Amino acid sequence: MRDSGEAVLVDDDSRVVWTTGAATVPVAAPQPGRRAVLRRGERLRHQSLTSDDGSTVLIADGSWVAVLDTYGELKWNHAYEQGQLNVMDKHGVVHPRDAEAQARMYLVLDEDGMLQMRYPDGTVVSEIAGPGHELVVVRGQAQLRGGDRTVVWTTARGGLSEAAPPQQPPVSCQHQLEAWVDSLTGEGGYCATVVRDLGPAEALRRLGLAGDALTRGTWAQLAACRDRHPAGAEAVTVAAVALGPHTLVLAGDWRMGPPRPELSAGTLAVTNCHITRVRADGPARRDDMESDFVVHRNGALVAHLRDKPTRRKGVKVAEVAAALADMGSWNAATWARLYGLELMCRVAGVSPTATALAGELLGGIVVVHAH
Repeated sequence: MRDSGEAVLVDDDSRVVWTTGAATVPVAAPQPGRRAVLRRGERLRHQSLTSDDGSTVLIADGSWVAVLDTYGELKWNHAYEQGQLNVMDKHGVVHPRDAEAQARMYLVLDEDGMLQMRYPDGTVVSEIAGPGHELVVVRGQAQLRGGDRTVVWTTARGGLSEAAPPQQPPVSCQHQLEAWVDSLTGEGGYCATVVRDLGPAEALRRLGLAGDALTRGTWAQLAACRDRHPAGAEAVTVAAVALGPHTLVLAGDWRMGPPRPELSAGTLAVTNCHITRVRADGPARRDDMESDFVVHRNGALVAHLRDKPTRRKGVKVAEVAAALADMGSWNAATWARLYGLELMCRVAGVSPTATALAGELLGGIVVVHAH
């Protein structure tokens, strides 16, 4: 119950999800995948952005935001101490925010283009810069750019006079797909599968979705159908999008696991299931990632890469071996965990475009198991 007299329901991040009053219910901002750009409406919490040349990293870790080079040299930082994070109630009494709230602060480029640090409940702690269209990490600095890609703010010591000229960065398959997947799925991870020479409707039919169980729309519209399933059912959103003659199938929970072998009947199906465990004490590390990389051909398992516990089945399969070699892999299981989406694309021989991924989805809800 708030002082205003309204009752509110909050989630684990202290965000308001229901209220008896007229308060605005904030919508959780999508979190970007590993890339160099933070766009309007996206946020970072215990995550980072990396320049395309790999030389510079922007880290958002609780109440600390910093730009560092690969040698760990601090280029810029924006930090708040406990004493600066106090809040005053309507009676003028100052209350310190608890340490947990500080640890869960996040950096966001809001819908108006303002770069801000916020508490988990959406309260603005600090407005760093803005307005801008996107935050981009380049060599030695982070830049806030306008819609015409003009630099409007930079972390460079000399300010705008030292801002590097903007360049259009290439977007790899890994980053392209990560951005798309992360904007749709949440902390439950995902399972992505490319099925060659098979349309979306047939791919979903082989997964048990057909007829009235299928619908077209956005991911949010498909996910809303989970409410129709009884309590206790593990309902997972599954959607498909065409990639030319092939199909990309996305399940919004890594517990869905690799699809049944029959999905690959008469063709090739390449799957990457991945989850990054969220840490309460800091940014996710590589050890917090779990993944399964699986290849089925004509109903038979031909490759399975996993590093916890280790599995290296099929590393000599022609498509897998060629893809790993092209990526410069020195450890197949590790590469599958860190760069599974790119490996999936290379093995399946596809290169998703932003236009293809922005299309209408066909999908529905699959019940994994019932309690």
